[in-house]
Amino acid sequence: MKSLRLPRECSTGLDADMAKAGRSAGRGVPQRKQAEDTKAQEQTDGAFDLWLKRGLHQLFDSVANEPIPEALLRLIEEDRES
Repeated sequence: MKSLRLPRECSTGLDADMAKAGRSAGRGVPQRKQAEDTKAQEQTDGAFDLWLKRGLHQLFDSVANEPIPEALLRLIEEDRES
């Protein structure tokens, strides 16, 4: 049976990328290192999420607390009735 090979142009380059990273295909990152990376990423994500949430609240809380214009309330009510 003849094996099929993709032309070089179709190659994903995964083997080359893994070789650059010092890993062989099929082995990947050791589990402990992977767990440490995941934990560090979660901490970074949590810090970013907190920063973003505070910044958005600081910028937009005053707008969100403004009363809804009567004209907009009428349009919403008319849409509900139709």
